[in-house]
Amino acid sequence: MRVLIADDEAVARRYLRRLVEETAIAAEVVGLAADGREAVEQAVALEPDLALLDVRMPGMTGIEAARAIRRQVPSCTIILISAYREFEFARDGMDSGARRYLVKPVEPERLREALIEVAREKEQERAEAEHRAHLLRRLEEARPMMETAFVTDLIHGNLGSRQTAEEIAGYLGKELPNQVFFVDVDEFHRKTEDIPELERQVLMYRVREAVEKALGSCGLDSSGWWMAPTGRDSLVVLAKNPSPVGSAAEYGWAVGLGKAICAGK
Repeated sequence: MRVLIADDEAVARRYLRRLVEETAIAAEVVGLAADGREAVEQAVALEPDLALLDVRMPGMTGIEAARAIRRQVPSCTIILISAYREFEFARDGMDSGARRYLVKPVEPERLREALIEVAREKEQERAEAEHRAHLLRRLEEARPMMETAFVTDLIHGNLGSRQTAEEIAGYLGKELPNQVFFVDVDEFHRKTEDIPELERQVLMYRVREAVEKALGSCGLDSSGWWMAPTGRDSLVVLAKNPSPVGSAAEYGWAVGLGKAICAGK
C-alpha cells in the first residue's frame, strides 16, 4: 500500500514514516509533504492509496487538501490527524472526504489498526475491480451472440416494445435500424458442400467483410447497422438509413447500398 504523509513539522513526518514502515502490513511511504498544497501536488503525481494529513498546516489546511485530493485522486483514502484541542475542527472536516481521524500524538497501535483497515478496503476494491473487469471482458466476448439474438428477436417481434429495443440497442452502442436487407449468396451451399467446414466459414466471413465494406461506403459506421446469419448461406442486414423517411433520397440510398452489397464493395 502506497502512503503519502503531510505534516508541517519535520519531526512529525519522520515519526509517522517510521510507524508506517514498522507496521506488519506491506506499506510504503512514497511521499512526504510539508503543507497542504504540496500534499495535493504529490497526491496527483504519485496517486497513493492513502494520505495521512495533519489538520493544521500553513497555507492550505489538511481539510482543504483532503477535499482537493478527493476531487483529483478519488481512489486515495484520507486519514486526518489532529491534536486534542482540534478535535471538533477535525470532526467537522470529515465532510471533506476523510475516512477517519487520528489524535496526536499518534499511538502506534491506533495507526496500525487504521492501516490494516485501509489495506483491507483497498484489497476488496481491487478484487471488485478485477471481478468487474472480468465480467466486462465476458460481456464483450459475448457481444456477437447478443447482437445476433437482438436481430433475431427484432425480426420476429419478440422485444415487446420500441423502448425495450432502444434500450438494448443503446447498451450495445447501436442505433435502431429502419431498413432491412437480405443477403443471399447464389449457390453458396452447392459450391461449398465438398470443402471443409472451416474453409466454408472463412468464405462466409469474407462475405460479411464485403457487406461491411459496402455499408461503410454508404456512410455507415458500425453503430449504424446490424448483421446476423439467417441460414447457412444468407445474412440479414439491418441498417439505419440517414435520409429523411419517405423521401427520394431514402429510396436512392437503399438502392445504392443494395448495389454496393451485390458488387461486393
